[in-house]
Amino acid sequence: MVPPASVGLKGAAFIGVLWSLAQAWGVRIITLLHFIIIARLLEPSDLGVIAFAATIVACLSTLVDQGMTTIVEGTVNHDEITLDSAWWATVVASLLVCAGIVIATPALVQWTGKGYLGALLPVLSITVVLSATSAIQLALLKARFLHRSIAIAFLVGNAAGAATGIACAVAGWAYWALVAKALVEGALISALLVWLSPWKPRLQFKAEAWLGLLRKSRPVIGMRLLDIVNQRLDALLIGARLGATALGLYSTGQRIYQIVLEVLFSAVNQVSLPIFSRFSNQPGRAAEILLRLVSCTSLLTFPAFALMSATAIDMTAVVFGDKWRASGPVLSVFAIGGILFSVSYFNAPLLMASGRAKQLFWLGVLNAVGNTIGFLIAVPFGAVAVAAAFVIRGFLVYPVNLYLLREACGMSIARYARALWPAAASSALAAIAAWACGAELAHWSSAARLLCTLGVGVGVYALSIVSLFRTEAYSAVTEVLGMVKAARAPGLLKNLET
Repeated sequence: MVPPASVGLKGAAFIGVLWSLAQAWGVRIITLLHFIIIARLLEPSDLGVIAFAATIVACLSTLVDQGMTTIVEGTVNHDEITLDSAWWATVVASLLVCAGIVIATPALVQWTGKGYLGALLPVLSITVVLSATSAIQLALLKARFLHRSIAIAFLVGNAAGAATGIACAVAGWAYWALVAKALVEGALISALLVWLSPWKPRLQFKAEAWLGLLRKSRPVIGMRLLDIVNQRLDALLIGARLGATALGLYSTGQRIYQIVLEVLFSAVNQVSLPIFSRFSNQPGRAAEILLRLVSCTSLLTFPAFALMSATAIDMTAVVFGDKWRASGPVLSVFAIGGILFSVSYFNAPLLMASGRAKQLFWLGVLNAVGNTIGFLIAVPFGAVAVAAAFVIRGFLVYPVNLYLLREACGMSIARYARALWPAAASSALAAIAAWACGAELAHWSSAARLLCTLGVGVGVYALSIVSLFRTEAYSAVTEVLGMVKAARAPGLLKNLET
């Protein structure tokens, strides 16, 4: 029920971080390999069909757990009757959502004019029930630092699902191959989580316990509703207005961008919140740490996204095949946004650690309003315009982020800009050099041009950093490596206090 005494809470937390990193990297590697293979086997319209159907199901199932899993995950002591009530409430809600999707499917088909939804939505709705049966177990495993069990379940489930999807695609199942992947993956992950969890639900339900959890989860429900707009609205609009092929190309470019962000930050996210929480009562110290983190992070992420933007068309053609070349402009636009979003990853942990959850919620509302307006204006102009609207909204709203950071920890905006200047200037030079090289080599093959432009871009970036910003880069990297080492040490972050 709790981490063994022989290991201790800090030891269990450290082991949990290692297993969660193994899960994060393993799942992302499996996902990326599957994505590359399946993109070569299927057509853009196939991926668009699944993306549209899966987005509808995801929107309709957003509140299945009613936010209770987040509360369970953040609770130290768990009452058995409360857990049982939460499990039954989640499962019953999933069955109701599943039934509602089946009943509403004919109306959705008529409203959208997408006949393929008639068969897809009822089948995909099964994944909602599969996920619900293990949602409370997953939250408990996280709360009790049992990340090994989570890693096993997700790695095995994702591997089996990926193998199933590829086999079905080779057999000519078209977009149904991805449906088979989702069902196998969902069933296996759910079964393993239930089996590996030390807690098993019993046949009891107490309305008072359920309502108590529901009251606590209201802020979570609000954030989930905002996520529908911020993470799903673009796919819904593109699928409904522009069709499956456009959505397939858009979702592919967006997915590459998201995978790169996740890979770059899977480790950083494990230490950022503990670091800021440690200094929640020392805002000046938190500001210094934030400046170190963004300075070091930008040295890696800025050139990565800048060169991705400059080479996106060739990159998609080489990795996924020439039929995906039209996805390149979407990826190029998202990569420009990635330059900014990569350093904004630290904002939420700092604001949470400083007790500003309400400000984060209203920032989410502002993002949702901006995304809604931008997407509605952009969708008639195509998928690339929708991606541009998302990125432009990010740049327009970011000054609000900086204002909240200044209020939370007294951070100087001028110092923040100076911390990003070395990476920003060097990355701009690298992107210009890569773009110019690509233009000169327009008659080369995509693969040869990609290798050459990336080589030129990396060389220009390295030369710029070494010749112009060597001292700043060395200082930023050394300081952040020291913080990570301290965060992993048995005396969690103790060394940072001095």
